[in-house]
Amino acid sequence: MTGAKEMKKHIPIIVAIVMMPSVVFAGLVQETDLTYMGAFRVPQGEYGGTGDDYSFSYGGYGLEYNSTNGTLYSSGKLGKNYAEFYVVTPIISSDIDSLNISTMRQNFYDITEGNRNNIAEGGVEYLGNGNIGGDLFLYGGELYGTVWSYYDGPLLQYLGFYKSGLDFSEAGDFDGMYRVGDETYHIGIKANYMCDIPSEWQASFGGAPALTGRCFDPVLGRTSFGPSVSTFYPDSVGVVEPSPSTVLTYYQSNGDNATLGIYVSNGPGNPNVTPADVVGGIVFAEGTDSVLFIGMHGTGDNCYKCAIPNNPAGNGAYPYVYFIWAYDANDLAASYQGDYEVTQNDYDTSRFWDGVYPNQTALAVGDTVRPWNVVPYDKWELDVPLFPDYTQINIPHVRGACYDPIESKIYIAGYGADGGSDKPLIHVYSLDTGTSTPAEVDSPASLTVGRTQ
Repeated sequence: MTGAKEMKKHIPIIVAIVMMPSVVFAGLVQETDLTYMGAFRVPQGEYGGTGDDYSFSYGGYGLEYNSTNGTLYSSGKLGKNYAEFYVVTPIISSDIDSLNISTMRQNFYDITEGNRNNIAEGGVEYLGNGNIGGDLFLYGGELYGTVWSYYDGPLLQYLGFYKSGLDFSEAGDFDGMYRVGDETYHIGIKANYMCDIPSEWQASFGGAPALTGRCFDPVLGRTSFGPSVSTFYPDSVGVVEPSPSTVLTYYQSNGDNATLGIYVSNGPGNPNVTPADVVGGIVFAEGTDSVLFIGMHGTGDNCYKCAIPNNPAGNGAYPYVYFIWAYDANDLAASYQGDYEVTQNDYDTSRFWDGVYPNQTALAVGDTVRPWNVVPYDKWELDVPLFPDYTQINIPHVRGACYDPIESKIYIAGYGADGGSDKPLIHVYSLDTGTSTPAEVDSPASLTVGRTQ
């Protein structure tokens, strides 16, 4: 494990004395760099027990790829149990019966070994209004997992990270629950999705090998109203408490830091974010400068507790689309640096925003970049031939997304897409990391970069 002292930021010292040579990366991922390869169905039965907890019904959380086994991990109902199943050939079709069906490698199992609700301070059980098993992240031969409270009105969730072995049949290898990040921010902006930071980018983030984040949850005051992400050191989980973490993006739902828009329960829609939006996973692919937040976006007007096709139990913004918010890693690195001051070029290109939609203005020259000043360089809809009928299913979600770095494929778990049932479909995209316009960026030490769009 990297020691706590070693994990402190050394970047300001280097910036003061050195400007390193430029490095050429593949550039920013564009919409045209993603190609839809088709979809396949998850295993259809019950495995390891009976009931929804032992099937993929109401599941799809925690999607993670295992390149050694050629498999995916994902959850059953509400993330109580997880299973491992094989990747099969995706098919492009609007006929659900024509799609291939996966088979199981490991049956459903509670990898928290009964500790899923021990998320209050001190490891005290906290049920709240229901806890959800979040993302899984394969790192260093172990599975790291998260748990998040669905409706944490009293703001009592304090912990949310754990680790476990890869063999579900081996009991006693659970280790958790732990906290990532200090008390500056509520854990509601972390403890869900996770992904690797490519090796060429890790120095830009203090040596952190991974990212974690969470957003759009009920009780917006404890989470982020827009894609949120922080640095993550898996090796420190359970060793340093709390595990070190730096917030890179974060947005409030009201007030000065509501850069992407304010919360409106009933009113006009927002092309950036809505209260009904979801981020199911993030991808930071090697050879690119992009961090992709993959989820679902409501394109209609905001409507609170409205009839189907909106959400009678909460926020809705029907119709919905699968969606990507694309961020420039250079912008996240500037936020990480903590004392990056906006240049004239940053101002001219509106690289960082200050103000609330629809009246955003460019951050003034000399202002210091903060997590709420970092904004997407682009965002776009993902079209799929088999999209859930949300006039019948009123809980729309992209519940998971992950990346295969060997084949450069993105996997997305779309809830309710399996013929209108309550099971997810696995959608597959190829990511071309060589077709984007190359962007010349300064080294992680300098962080003096321009935008390529």
